[in-house]
Formats: sequence, C-alpha cells, structure tokens
Amino acid sequence: YTPCKAGTHRSSVGAPSQSECDPCPLGRFCLVGSVDGEDCPAGTYMNFSGAKSQDECIPCPVGNHCAKGSNSPKQCPAGTYQKTAEAAECDTCPKGHYCPEGSTVAKACPAGTHNPNEGATSADACLPCSVGMISVRAGSASCDDCAAGSYCDSVGIEYLCDGVQAPVDLSGSVVHPGLMGTYTYVDVTESEDYAERAGRPVFRFVDGFLYFRGDSRKWYIGPT
Repeated sequence: YTPCKAGTHRSSVGAPSQSECDPCPLGRFCLVGSVDGEDCPAGTYMNFSGAKSQDECIPCPVGNHCAKGSNSPKQCPAGTYQKTAEAAECDTCPKGHYCPEGSTVAKACPAGTHNPNEGATSADACLPCSVGMISVRAGSASCDDCAAGSYCDSVGIEYLCDGVQAPVDLSGSVVHPGLMGTYTYVDVTESEDYAERAGRPVFRFVDGFLYFRGDSRKWYIGPT
C-alpha cells in the first residue's frame, strides 16, 4: 500500500489510490500517512486545508486567543485583553482599567476616577472620585482621602485636593508654604476676578484671597 501524502488524510480503509485521500481539514495538519491529522496547538490556528506540518500553523495575533485546533483567531471578549501573540486564553482586565472587545492592552481609567473591579468592559466602569477624595494617577483601583489640611469640594479631582496643605503666610504677593492656620471659606461666585473659581471655596485673609488653581496646580493671592 501507499500512504497518503503530507497534507492529506484517509480515515477509512480500502482506498484504491492517492486520489482518495482527503485534504487535511481546517485547524489541523497532516503528516505522511495521516488518518485524521493532528490539531494545531493552542495559541495557533489553521485557516486553510491541506497543511502538511505543524510549522504551517499560524500564530494567534495579539488581542485574540486560539484554542487547540482553531481554524481562525477569536477576539478577546470585552473585559479581557491579550498583549502577546500565540495566546491560548485572554487575561482578565485588572482593577483600575477597562478592556473593550479585542483589546491588546488594558486601558487605564483616567486620573480623577477609579475602578475597584476586575473585568470592566468600558470606560463607564471608571467612577469619579467622590467629594473629599482624589486619584492623581491613571489606573487607580481606589481613591485616596484628601490629606489633612486640604480639601476637595467636587467629584473627579485628579490633583492634590486643591492640593497640598494650604500655605497661610503672606508676604507681599508671594505665598510661603506653612502650617495650617485660621481661615474662613468665602464664595466667589459674584467676583469677576475669580470667575474660574466660581462656586468654589478660597481662603480669605485680612488683606487678600488665597486660592488654588487646578490647571496650574499652584496657589495664588488676589486682592479683596
């Protein structure tokens, strides 16, 4: 008898010639004399018939996974990701991140938000930090309490709680960092000079306002 050629197989007996050998099916490769062929290993796939060896199995691309005997790569489902090729499975999206379908990397929740759960599928899972809490780094699983002597008066704060300990020593137009002192909050909604701080608290002293700007992350002094 003559064995079937590589790339073909025959699962039944009595074939009169090579022409009766069938092409190796998708997801498999067939060595010389194959009966059924062999599955391409996990992490690879085969999308055409007639493969002659395991070397012809195609590596699974990033963002996908390939089980043993796959005839095509499958995108990582939402809530998972895969950053390496030839993967059999996708990795669960970690806390502080989210992963849409087919993700090659986990996407970090932006600063000012957090996500305490694994397997998030979209940015909707990134929750704003609540009043009195901050998240200064992207990819946070939780928010931190504002440090003693500082405050956050709105949600989603991504800088240091209006930021740092409030300096209270005034010298001309220069703000010197110092220990916390006595201060009161005032509302500057009606002040054109502080429109960017509308509705937000500032520190008031005898001869001026001390306020923090989040865009520049610096303290400023303004006249009463």
